[in-house]
Amino acid sequence: MKNEACTYILIIANNDLDKLRRTVDSLLKQTVERELLRILIIDNASQNDTYSRLIDYEIEYPELISVIREKKPTTKGRLLKRMIRHLRYAEVGSSMILEPGDIICPDLIKNANMILRLKESLGSLIYETDIWDGQTIKSQTPIFTSNCVITKLCEDVYYKSGIGHKVLIFHRGLPIGLTVKLPYYEVVVKSHDWLSAAYHRNEANGYMKETGGCIYTEAQDMKKELIEWSFFIKRNFYAIETQVFSTKNSLNVQKEAVYSAYNCLSIMALQYAVQILKKGAIEEAEDILIFAEMMNLDIENDSRFLQLRQAVLAGNYEETLETLFVVKSEIPPRVSFQF
Repeated sequence: MKNEACTYILIIANNDLDKLRRTVDSLLKQTVERELLRILIIDNASQNDTYSRLIDYEIEYPELISVIREKKPTTKGRLLKRMIRHLRYAEVGSSMILEPGDIICPDLIKNANMILRLKESLGSLIYETDIWDGQTIKSQTPIFTSNCVITKLCEDVYYKSGIGHKVLIFHRGLPIGLTVKLPYYEVVVKSHDWLSAAYHRNEANGYMKETGGCIYTEAQDMKKELIEWSFFIKRNFYAIETQVFSTKNSLNVQKEAVYSAYNCLSIMALQYAVQILKKGAIEEAEDILIFAEMMNLDIENDSRFLQLRQAVLAGNYEETLETLFVVKSEIPPRVSFQF
């Protein structure tokens, strides 16, 4: 790779060439000058022909794409660190971490670099994004408040479904100062399962209202999601209390934020209960309601919970139950980009 102040895109490939093609295609369509863009792909010891096909990309675009290979499978966090070490002598102007399947709007890199040049205090730009499951694109409810990424992500009012919000993050320089080991509950930015707090906590962040593109997500297993998020939240609180993997003092944890995190999880459970009730699984829906109560003892004061419990006791599903969790935005919708 040339030693130039370019934008570096970091991608980890792991037996997922079909999804990766869509990502690379969106990068090839970027309107930024080609000589100012570099793509670094690391293959995580793929067992199929992913690596050989990636080499074909490198041969076709030698000035643009570089591929390195990990001989033994390892964690994505370690692979990210290896890529950063690989670029330690490169003059990196900006960077972005993508996963196979993620796609970005054609003007994103060009416009993001322009914003970073104009606003020197910004360490990163946080873009809204939509969700792509391989077939359809689901538009996320946008979050427009400037500081919500840091302080309000656990409030269920910001999510149409699920506890996390998918974002794209464009960094000034390399993402060296990331919190990758243990993201705190107040930054539940589920941009990727392995990099939940993917921004510089000590620097200013620009929050972009427009959609940055689509992030790929596998079909959601709600039961698995509830278990994982329960563990995620509990682990973070335990780490803060014991200072394991954390320097944050438990005295600084506000009770409102703790309540908000568990309340968000309980609302997620209620949404899942509606899906199960729709399938006629009354007993399972009842168990999910018990889970929601365990996460938030005050949920009995929530009218949505009361209506849902009545429906479960009566064994009667109504379509109006699904409308209980639709959040109406008070702000104009963003302009979505058609891919």
